[in-house]
Amino acid sequence: NGQAVEMQTSKAIGINEGDQLLVVGASRNGVFKALAHRNYTTGASHAENWWFSAAVSLFMCGVGVNFMLTAASGHEAVPAMLFGAVGVAAGLFFLRRSWRMRVAARMVDAAG
Repeated sequence: NGQAVEMQTSKAIGINEGDQLLVVGASRNGVFKALAHRNYTTGASHAENWWFSAAVSLFMCGVGVNFMLTAASGHEAVPAMLFGAVGVAAGLFFLRRSWRMRVAARMVDAAG
């Protein structure tokens, strides 16, 4: 539709002018942020590794909860509690993104 597409990947991908593409993602501020793609012209497809992102997200949540539980039992609780809450919030945010990456990858695979 003439809309710019942006995709950040961990590896280089080749797209030539005239290639037929399927991109899965969401539009934000006039730019389509792709999470996965399939190039029908070359047969290549790419989606980021969602399970690694989910594992890191769960680890962040666990660290945050640990800070919050530790803070609840001692003095100087407010800074540790805030740090823990920020860790949990960041972990949940990235867990949501991991889920979206998984859904995008499955959509690209299904469209194969």
